[in-house]
Amino acid sequence: MVAALLALACGERSTERPDVATSDDSGSEARSLKVMSANIYLGGKKDRPGLDSIARYVGSVDVVFLQEVDKGSAEALARKSGLENFRFAKDEGMRVGEYGVATLSRLPLGATEVYTLPETAQGYDVMLRTEARLAERSLTLVNAFYPAGYDKEGRSGRLEATRVVLGMLERTEGPLV
Repeated sequence: MVAALLALACGERSTERPDVATSDDSGSEARSLKVMSANIYLGGKKDRPGLDSIARYVGSVDVVFLQEVDKGSAEALARKSGLENFRFAKDEGMRVGEYGVATLSRLPLGATEVYTLPETAQGYDVMLRTEARLAERSLTLVNAFYPAGYDKEGRSGRLEATRVVLGMLERTEGPLV
């Protein structure tokens, strides 16, 4: 679905090659994009055997958004999976370690912004916005992590965090994942 939306944002689909979209303004081709999001639940410690399995799993896509990942594990996963372009944002609400979100990509990555979302009782409150290049076009990648809202404080925090995320998305121009 993401690939279809991206193709629509980039132009019309080519009938000869279903994985290619043709841009209206320059006639250039843009390929489809495989995207995955995975919460590895405080997992991926550098010395755990599970890290290799996670790397094999995410290595089949072009972009992966990870949540609850340790910074060192994000670096190791980028290297092991072949998704060597990556950005990490520490979730300041996490009380231990350097956990947060990471965006790993085969695409070249550019400018990155980290947003701290309104704090909630559960402490998850970070969004990573990264610019990428796909077929000579700029593409915005957004990886947001905030609670599902299991209690009253979580619910109000989730609503406020959603308002912040939607506000940022509304100000974003061009293709967005």
